[in-house]
Amino acid sequence: MTPGGLLTHGLVLVGHSMGAKVALATLANLPETLLKLAKGLVLIAPSPPSALHLPAEMKEQQRGAYSSEESVRFTLGNILSSFTLLDEDDIRCGVRDSLSGNELAKKAWPAYGMEEDISSEVKTVLKAVVASDPGFKAVVLIGDGDIVETKEKVEAEVVQVLVDSGVQTSVKVVQNVRHLLPLEAPRAVQEVISKF
Repeated sequence: MTPGGLLTHGLVLVGHSMGAKVALATLANLPETLLKLAKGLVLIAPSPPSALHLPAEMKEQQRGAYSSEESVRFTLGNILSSFTLLDEDDIRCGVRDSLSGNELAKKAWPAYGMEEDISSEVKTVLKAVVASDPGFKAVVLIGDGDIVETKEKVEAEVVQVLVDSGVQTSVKVVQNVRHLLPLEAPRAVQEVISKF
């Protein structure tokens, strides 16, 4: 299959949490030929493109959050979600995936990824994309109980950037979930993605 055939219907970038910041950074760095194919964004419990500076003790907690089965279970059940929203298979999968992740990647997010401010580049590229395709749109999903990327923070630091850049933006607040929407509310996530 040729790249043109693969992208016949355009390109939609999807990202969850820090993956949403990566999706925005990717959009800001796409070559012109791919940028012209961009149709939209789906940002799920997104980290904002602006810098996040944590106090030293919180930063240290982030560094150790995915270092052992016990720390991953704690993080999954107390911070990212709750033991009432995840079943044991979800937790086992989260533990397995977290522990098998690349060590450099796990260290990069608290060390500098969350502190990187890409908002200027994101605004510039979004304005250019909207100028060439006024139909470019974004959907932002937020868990109403998210304590990592709160509704207020996402609206102020992600949604506002999109709106100020001229992007047709819709926000869907998913009830009775926290940060792990792909596990806690997979139907809501699938429904949004399928509409593109």
